[in-house]
Amino acid sequence: LVSICILYFFTSYVDHDDHHNAYRRQSKWCVRESAEDEFDEISIASRIFVAELKIGNVTQWVIDPIEHNMDYAGLSDLAVDSAQDSLNIIRSVLANNPSAAKDIVCLNAGAALYVAGLADSYVNGVAMARKIIADGLAQQKLNEFIAKTQSFKAV
Repeated sequence: LVSICILYFFTSYVDHDDHHNAYRRQSKWCVRESAEDEFDEISIASRIFVAELKIGNVTQWVIDPIEHNMDYAGLSDLAVDSAQDSLNIIRSVLANNPSAAKDIVCLNAGAALYVAGLADSYVNGVAMARKIIADGLAQQKLNEFIAKTQSFKAV
């Protein structure tokens, strides 16, 4: 296995009021992963080995693109030669076109949704990411972002 990096670190403080008894709880979440493909990120080129620390408990699990009905793909399938090529890939992903790029976006967005607490599991995070793209919500957010940034006046 190759180098291991900390992918996500999430700390939340939640104030609770239980019949006037206020207390504070701290949750710490750290995910470390490594891949068989010599990269230290979630990819579609191989399985990814995960060690997850959540509220003092460590669990180990594997992200396998095959288990998400995705094919392994070489990272060369994601290579671009220009900004226009990159934009075309982004547009294709947001248009919900099947591709290695869409798969890697869903795997990584699924991790972000899970770690942010918006999904109760990594698997459900990937499913949410797919649905957000398929329903056009990701494209809608990008359009809103573009409209907002275009509304700024040059200084």
